[in-house]
Amino acid sequence: MKLFAEEEAEINGGNIEMDLFFNRQDEVLKSLSTLLYHEMQQSYYHGTTYVESLEKALISHLIQHYTNTSLALTNTPDIPSHRYTRVTEYIDAHLGQKITLNELAALCHCTPHHFSRAFKRDMGVTPHRFIIRRRVNAAIKLIRSQGRSGLSLSAIADLCGFTDQSHMTRHIKQETGATPMEIRRS
Repeated sequence: MKLFAEEEAEINGGNIEMDLFFNRQDEVLKSLSTLLYHEMQQSYYHGTTYVESLEKALISHLIQHYTNTSLALTNTPDIPSHRYTRVTEYIDAHLGQKITLNELAALCHCTPHHFSRAFKRDMGVTPHRFIIRRRVNAAIKLIRSQGRSGLSLSAIADLCGFTDQSHMTRHIKQETGATPMEIRRS
């Protein structure tokens, strides 16, 4: 927690002390912990950027509500648009691989926490959702050209960085309202 405070929130972590509260109901803490637990049980099914985001949200919530310190949300400078272009190009070039928040933040020369907040504010979606949308778009292009490429849906899912075919199908259906088979037929 001290490391997070110093690197992500840019505050002195040496002075942070936990305040223990028993018999306190905290729905945010419960929800974040549950999501993180289930994600770990599913071997990081949704990807590392999702897990990193959950971890950072959990630690931030703990610091904000369970320590003697408050995270001041200051107005931080915007990330220049050319760096977002670099992030998008990086994501597109590495769709079939694990993409971490740390890698994306390094492209913008900022901390993962700052990158995540700025990205959401500037792009309107979280980095995780943005990556999923890029993967869905790439998968749809491959599905539509499947007759020429001869790739199975499973191979397309793998090429686009989805855990498996059902993971790809779920996200395609969520983004477009259609299944890969319906897209193939259209």
